[in-house]
Amino acid sequence: MTWTDERLDDLVDRVDAGFEQVNGNIRGLRTELKGDIAKVDAKVDRLDKKLDKKLGSLEKKFDEKLGALDKKFDEKLGGLEKKFDEKLGGLENRFDKKLGDLDKKFDELQSVIVRSLAGMVVSFILALIGVILTGPLG
Repeated sequence: MTWTDERLDDLVDRVDAGFEQVNGNIRGLRTELKGDIAKVDAKVDRLDKKLDKKLGSLEKKFDEKLGALDKKFDEKLGGLEKKFDEKLGGLENRFDKKLGDLDKKFDELQSVIVRSLAGMVVSFILALIGVILTGPLG
């Protein structure tokens, strides 16, 4: 079998027709693909809006719960603060009383020490006068 000009022309025509068919198929697929992409984009947009709505709702609920929890925490903390202040005030009063009692005891001790020292000084002076008046002991 030999390739004649007519047969080569026929082959070229068939190859061209095949490429035209392939090009047509490709154009059809592109059109179909663009339509599918547009559908997917629309669906993603709808899902995005739906998700934004749900997230907004969740955020609102979260803020409400957090606000309630914050209020409850403040109430409890305020109660603890009040109790702490009361207890601390009681401790301060007890400490002040004990410190006052201790201060009185130190004042009494100081008075005893001063009287004792005064007695010792007077005794020493009297002994010294006695030694001076009677002469040395030895």
